[in-house]
Amino acid sequence: MHTTIAISGVLPAWLVIPSAVLVMLTVAAAITVTAKHTTPASRRRVRLANGWVMLLLIPLAATGFSLIDSAQQPRLFVQIWILVIGLISISVVLAIMDVLNTARLARLAHQRLRTSMRLTADTAQSIAESKSNEPIALRLADENETPDGAHHD
Repeated sequence: MHTTIAISGVLPAWLVIPSAVLVMLTVAAAITVTAKHTTPASRRRVRLANGWVMLLLIPLAATGFSLIDSAQQPRLFVQIWILVIGLISISVVLAIMDVLNTARLARLAHQRLRTSMRLTADTAQSIAESKSNEPIALRLADENETPDGAHHD
């Protein structure tokens, strides 16, 4: 069975096709930049996968919008749109994975910072105690305290 694609879709091809090409070039550029970027590997992999999914999605969506006539080729029209919806779903799942991964990386960075600050405070306290030979309690300044140590309310 030979399928002929009719050029009478939902939107005019002269509008959809150039727009799709422009968007595909933008996504391809984003993939190239992401591949070379120094972001964590887990973040980069998810974003690259999503970029490739979008590169598959864009021409299919353009085909569904402008090249397939649903009245003349209903089966092909439905197949194209099932693929488009499936790829959009995959893209959304990858975006959610990216958000969760970013939150995980932020939490790890926060924990490392907290540990580093704790070690720095402990080291500063040890140095201060060794110089004065008596314990010193490090504390954070009260929000109402001035640099000279006086309290103002």
